[in-house]
Amino acid sequence: IFVLYINDIGDEVENSELLLYADDLKIFREIRCMEDCAQLQTDLNSLVEWSSKNALPFNIEKCEKITYTRNTKRIIVQDYSLKGHILRKVEEVKDLEVIMDRGVTWRTHTRQMINKAKRSLGFLIRRSCNFKNIKKIPTLYYALVRSHLKFATIIWNPLLKSSRQGNRGNSETILKVSLFQYYPVDIGYRQSLSGFEMAPLSQRRTTSCLMFLYDVLKGEVQIPDLLSKININVPRPNSWHKRVFCPPKARTNILSKSVINWGTETFN
Repeated sequence: IFVLYINDIGDEVENSELLLYADDLKIFREIRCMEDCAQLQTDLNSLVEWSSKNALPFNIEKCEKITYTRNTKRIIVQDYSLKGHILRKVEEVKDLEVIMDRGVTWRTHTRQMINKAKRSLGFLIRRSCNFKNIKKIPTLYYALVRSHLKFATIIWNPLLKSSRQGNRGNSETILKVSLFQYYPVDIGYRQSLSGFEMAPLSQRRTTSCLMFLYDVLKGEVQIPDLLSKININVPRPNSWHKRVFCPPKARTNILSKSVINWGTETFN
């Protein structure tokens, strides 16, 4: 009923983009000049009028403003307001348990995710020290540790070398500690994975990306904007060039690691 009640809120926004999930609302727009700022503020005012008309006031204390950019020099600074209250400026926001920072580096998210995994790892090590059946270790690892390391990897696939090392370090530690109880020898990371019949985290992230790409192409995931960026390669007759996709050109490391670039390049 609530979704039906707010279904017309998008009609009030004419100049910006709107995202809705349950009772959360996000309004955004690319800012290139002060006119863009004015149009965004106009849409905010329209939302305030809609909320007053429908008796659904916004919680001003929870409303925030964030600017996503990697440009540190040419930034248009502008305050935005709701009902005369200036929106609080933040450097990062959490959305569905994924922390997005203004530079889209995912540093805070990966650091927090690794810390959660390490705490679960410590609990698992303490509780599994007297286990007699080694086959129980992977099951607990999947549920308590790896679940943190694989959550939403399609979005935050680690760009930084330190993040990738942190992910691998968690897996390596749990495997070494577990195996030491049974085999008092130094076993390498790859050998440990083989012993437990586990795939490396990097391989699991790649598999998740390819599965997501397949779902987008098949229509299981309805994201028209994302689908429009997938370019199918049509080779010339008798050409040795067998690439299926033409990945979009990426000027930055972030774009090169985006799900479309990463998935199409990997598939090729």
